[in-house]
Amino acid sequence: GGQHRARGHHRAGAARIEEGINKLDHVQFASINFSLGTLTMEAGNLDDVKRVIGDIEPGVEISETVESRSEESTERQPNHQLLNLIAATVFFLTGMLIEWLNRGSSGLLALQILLFLSAYLISGWKVLYQAVQNIWRGRIFDENFLMSVATIGAIAINEIPEAAGVMLFYMTGEYLQYKSVERSRRSIRALIEVRPDKANLLVNGAVVS
Repeated sequence: GGQHRARGHHRAGAARIEEGINKLDHVQFASINFSLGTLTMEAGNLDDVKRVIGDIEPGVEISETVESRSEESTERQPNHQLLNLIAATVFFLTGMLIEWLNRGSSGLLALQILLFLSAYLISGWKVLYQAVQNIWRGRIFDENFLMSVATIGAIAINEIPEAAGVMLFYMTGEYLQYKSVERSRRSIRALIEVRPDKANLLVNGAVVS
């Protein structure tokens, strides 16, 4: 038994994770609270649970939250998603600037392509990886697959800036959604923490604990 914090998955992914965990023979009970980002379960083998979660949603991070110190260490981990977003934005904007200054000349074309491809891969490698993983598991038509097809198609017709821009905007939306959900979860946890552990009831003038 215990509670674990899961980070990085969407509501649909959380439902798939909950269903997959409950199918394990040694799991008596498993329930995901998406609002709090927690998984509560009774299971005999945590390694099997982590394996199932990794197979369903490879991007999910799991940390045990039995002690408050573990929660603090999780919150202090470097935010690689933000760093990747900044790097991809810098590459993309630099490529757009060079393209504007170059005015159609082919002199810096190779550099432009390199910058746009760098922005595309930095912002979209997880989407491409997840699409391949889902195809392997028989789940094809999701947002990762559609994003991959659309952007690879754009690259194939030599519209590399558009492909990089689409991935960058998608990554920006994902990051903003992640921050919004995390802010909501912190607010909910703060409200839960201030609730009293017990209350007294006044019955016919007498206080009952």
